[in-house]
Formats: sequence, structure tokens, C-alpha cells
Amino acid sequence: MKIILISGLYPPYSRGGAERVAEMTVRGLRDAGHEVLVITAGPKDGYDSDPKMEEHDGVRVLRFFPPNLFFYRDIGAQPFWRRLFFHISDARNSGSAQIIGEILRKEKPDAVITENIKGIGFFIPRVIRELGIRHIHVLHDIQLIEPSGLACVEKQFHGLDHGTVRKTLVRRMWAAWMRRLWGSPDVVVCPSQWIANVHRAWGFFPRSRIEIIPNQIFLSGLVQFLIPNPQPRLLFVGQIERHKGVFDLVQAAKMIKEDFVMDIFGDGSARDELQRLTADDPRFVFHGRVESEKLSDFYAQATATVVPSRCLENAPTTISESFACGTPVIASSVGGIPEMIREGENGWLVPPGDIAALSAAMKKAIEQKNDPAIRDRARRSVEGRTSADYIQKISFLVPMPGAPSRE
Repeated sequence: MKIILISGLYPPYSRGGAERVAEMTVRGLRDAGHEVLVITAGPKDGYDSDPKMEEHDGVRVLRFFPPNLFFYRDIGAQPFWRRLFFHISDARNSGSAQIIGEILRKEKPDAVITENIKGIGFFIPRVIRELGIRHIHVLHDIQLIEPSGLACVEKQFHGLDHGTVRKTLVRRMWAAWMRRLWGSPDVVVCPSQWIANVHRAWGFFPRSRIEIIPNQIFLSGLVQFLIPNPQPRLLFVGQIERHKGVFDLVQAAKMIKEDFVMDIFGDGSARDELQRLTADDPRFVFHGRVESEKLSDFYAQATATVVPSRCLENAPTTISESFACGTPVIASSVGGIPEMIREGENGWLVPPGDIAALSAAMKKAIEQKNDPAIRDRARRSVEGRTSADYIQKISFLVPMPGAPSRE
């Protein structure tokens, strides 16, 4: 079958786990014998509104620059007023939708899979619906409720738990417009029950079939049986941004007197400041951005992976990757994370922003370093999460050619 996948970002232009999900989905569909085409955005300095055909990992990729102020990948470096106008333009980008509509009419796919389409235009679902093409959407975050996709827990009203998205006026207005544009795709794939519940609570997808399918594991050639490093090593993998709790991580780590290494992988706007804060402490090692496939050894040799996020998370890929290598996880109890971590069995949960609790959990992990029982339970947490398993489930959602699509 011919399947088109649409994503606002696609490698080599990536920001996080959503792009890895898209890339691995494309690879899996290709390997399963489907004809796959990717439609995505590219930076202004290399692309214009005329889609350019490329090839990435043996798959056709159509890339163009959607009419807007800047390329979505660079949003973190923009001032507030530019981000504001970017979001407004993205929500009303009929020009991008027209370009994609022409591609869909020409290609005549059996189904369209949309991942995160922030940055390529939110009119796309309406075009898919008007053309009567079967539509499968994969939810990665709350961008249909909050324009930035971020809801930091310290900004929640007292009394709300760490999984509730507060209903501000801006979010109500944004969500109302998004509901109008999105309607009800045929299928909505949710990596966590939490993300499904949140969107249902906000009135999204009333007639869609909701499928809870955890994300596939992205690492290849896992070093699952590598002997962990005898020296305690804690690991952070992700965007080095304030909302990811990186400053909480540094403060919590500095409270620990034991000898250990804190490996930090990733990049972001807060990296320089974080490096200045840790310059006098040789325990902190910054590695920069590294492809996920190259992280296997670091995961496998780590005592624990730390995910100290201050924002609501769906199903962080870092947690799944860590488990796949037999490494337990210390993480904030926010969003869908509690569905992944069983306290004391495959990791530890801490309240977001609670530096003392985070430090205590990190110290506990160091004291219990390389416990074979917890490492075995971590590994078992993600059994059945291979790319082949994921693609089989996704393929079941794609109809045979000629099957009717939802109006």
C-alpha cells in the first residue's frame, strides 16, 4: 500500500523523540513492503515553497519551507513576539495546506499518517478530510491544547495533579480552533493512556478510534548484557532546557557527596549556563547531541537514567531506551510517566521540582548500583516494543485499498 507520512520535522532536522518515532515508523513501513513518502518542512536557507524531492535512508522525502517567519526547529532561539506570530501563522497556514493538497491529489495514497505537524501547518487535517483519505494521527504532546506543547507544573493551580492541563483562556481559544480544524481522524494513536484522556477531556476526536500503542524502541544493536561500569554513572539524555529540569538535576547532583559521574547528552539554549554552573565540578561531563543508536553503551553502563522534567510529558523515549538496556530510571511524576515506571521495581518517581526528593532518589540509585534484579525488571518493562511489533499494530490500522474512510 502507498502511505504518506507528514511531519513538521524529519531527520536530519530534529528536536526530540517525535522525530525519531516518525523516522522509525517510516523505516518499519518500508521494510514491511509498503510504498512510503514523507512530506516535511526544511529550513528557509535551503528550501522554498516548491517541494524538493530527496531520498533519506532509501525513502522518498518531499521537503519545502512552509510560509512563516522561521523554521520550526529554531523556535527555541526566537524572542516571544516572533514565537507568537509563528504560532498564529502556523494555525492559519492555508498556503502550506494547498501545497500538501496538491501532493496528495497527485500521489493518491491509501492512507496518511500525521505525526507532529507543528511548523508545517494545522490546515493539513482539513485537507486530508476533504480528499476522503484515511487519516491516522499519532499524538506526541499537547500542541493541540497549548501552542508551545509545554505545560509546566509550577504554573498549574494548586489542587491540580501533575497530569491535568489547566484550562487558561489562551488554551481554550487555541483548542477550540484546533478542534475545528482536526475534526475526528479515523484513528488516533496514543503512546500513553494519559495523553488520550487529556485530549478526550478537552473535547478532541469525538468519533475517532483511539488506540493506545506505546512507542517502539529506537535503539539498534542493543548492548543489553554489557557489564555495568563499576563506578556509579548517572545519565541525562534530552533537550538542555529549563522545562526539562536540568537545573534541578544539577542542584540535586551537587547535594550528593559520593563519587559518581553525571553524563549529559543533548543540546539546547540552557547548555552554556549549565556548563558554567558545573565548571568547578569534574563529575559533570557534557557530550553534546548524539544519535540514539550510539547511546546503547552509555545506557547499559549507567547506574540510572534521570528524567527530571518540570513539564507534562507523554511517554519520553529516553525512559524506554534506558529500560531496553536494563537501566532503571529516576523521573518526575508528571503526565504519562507514571504509566511507565513502577516505584522501586524499574525505577523511582519524584515530585517535579522537588530537588531534595530528586537528590535522595539519585543517591538511592547509586547505593543500589547495578542491582541485577532491578536491571532485569527494567529490561522486561519494554518487552514486545520492537519496531516490528509497532509496525504490525500500525499496519492493522491501515485499510486495504478501496476501503471507505471516515467522513
